[in-house]
Amino acid sequence: MNPPKTFNIPPHAIVMEYHYVDKSDEHGEIAWGRSLQLHPSEKRLELRANLVAFEQPGTGRGFVWVRLAPTARVRTWDAEPALTLVSGPDGWMATPGATAVSCEEVTLAYEGGASGRTRALQRWQRGLQPYKPGRDGVLLSNTWGDRSRADRICEIFIITEIDRASELGVEVIQLDDGWQKGRTINTIQEGGIWSGFWAAAPDYWTPDPERFPRGLEPVMVHARRRGVGVGLWYAPDSSDDFANWEKDAAMLIDLWQRHGVRHFKLDGVKLLSPSCERRFRALLDRLRDASDGDIIADLDTTAEARLGFWGRPAGAAIFVENRYTDWRNYYPHSTLRALWTLAQTIHPMRLRMEFLNAERNDALYAGDPLRPALYQADYLFASVMLASPLAWFENTGLSPCFITTLKPLVALWKQWRPEFYDNDVLPLGAPPDGYSWTGFAVINGGGYALHLLIFREGATSDRQTIDLPAVAASQYKLLAGQGEARIENGRLHVHLPSPRTFCWLRADARLPEE
Repeated sequence: MNPPKTFNIPPHAIVMEYHYVDKSDEHGEIAWGRSLQLHPSEKRLELRANLVAFEQPGTGRGFVWVRLAPTARVRTWDAEPALTLVSGPDGWMATPGATAVSCEEVTLAYEGGASGRTRALQRWQRGLQPYKPGRDGVLLSNTWGDRSRADRICEIFIITEIDRASELGVEVIQLDDGWQKGRTINTIQEGGIWSGFWAAAPDYWTPDPERFPRGLEPVMVHARRRGVGVGLWYAPDSSDDFANWEKDAAMLIDLWQRHGVRHFKLDGVKLLSPSCERRFRALLDRLRDASDGDIIADLDTTAEARLGFWGRPAGAAIFVENRYTDWRNYYPHSTLRALWTLAQTIHPMRLRMEFLNAERNDALYAGDPLRPALYQADYLFASVMLASPLAWFENTGLSPCFITTLKPLVALWKQWRPEFYDNDVLPLGAPPDGYSWTGFAVINGGGYALHLLIFREGATSDRQTIDLPAVAASQYKLLAGQGEARIENGRLHVHLPSPRTFCWLRADARLPEE
């Protein structure tokens, strides 16, 4: 058990707790919070959040407490609340609850109110996992988003996908469930499994001999020639409390050593006991140590019991959500809303966020004013390009118009993305809801707004004034999108001519650094 570490809380403090959904297959809102002010009438407050902020009113100063663990929904074996606040004669005291699995708890001081709180959290996360080109923030495609699932996965199809990926600017093509010999419940109607892989077949995680009769090497060779990386989907064996975690680690390391696979999507994880959590963490530690941090895992947080958003803030990205036009649950404004909300506490580089082929299945959205087909390809990409973007589609299924619209923005994004991932990203405007003016500011170490990314959703007005949470440059240059903008008295005045358009601005002068 972790010994509790009690700390003092200032009287009259505003307490903000942040909650995160780690079963996004069943939820639309990914993150939300609530705030309250401490009052002597209340003697005890029990909080179950992994992240709680305390701020002194009128000062903008405070601190954030973060528990690096799965959510309370997953940690059913921990009986105590995450944090208990008790009022006494000497003021308020906070005591973290004991945990069965040892986990780190971090306290971060900040000033500057909400924007300062976001910056303190993001700066800390960037320190845990500094941006590494080629590993972090790559444009990754995965054919699963078009719902052909494993049906089309084979050597010829993947080689064709690689060719189109190279043309588009996709950097990693990820082979999802179906590349392996073993069958899961997602790839076969009868006889598929979702655990117990090693007991089912010792060669479960070898390439499917029918789909890849020559193994993976021809695919890897072709990908290298085209300048495209290859990633793989993998489901560690959760059976018997992850008893086979060392076999899984050895398999993943072998795939990295033999084929150069550094991007793995880890799915099917079931953390049903403290032993499960310990062993899954040990697996991730083994991957980190064996590869000297070269391997990065996209930790699927869409279902079951997983590490979630705070269980592993370094050495991994979060695969946030499964959304499909086939199921009519992909809405671009909703994905943007998830990113905007999460960015208040999580650096976007840690988030694998999707954009889809919005030209598919438009008939299923008939009459819907927020249907995906209303959005241009460059808008869709821009809405997730501050995160780790996921091209959730078959590259070979894109229309010439989609590619022509998207390709220039991808090339421009590659030029500037180090500035996204080496700095802080703050939400701007109103929360996305399909009709808002919204966006982000990239803030450098000196507190200056280096990049501004503004979206006019379905808003009726073509002009908007947006407060900036940082010092503005005197002038900004339009890098992509439409419209015009100017800075006046530290506020951004922007004009976008049509609904569902965006503008990407960069400071047109050298800005002071911290």
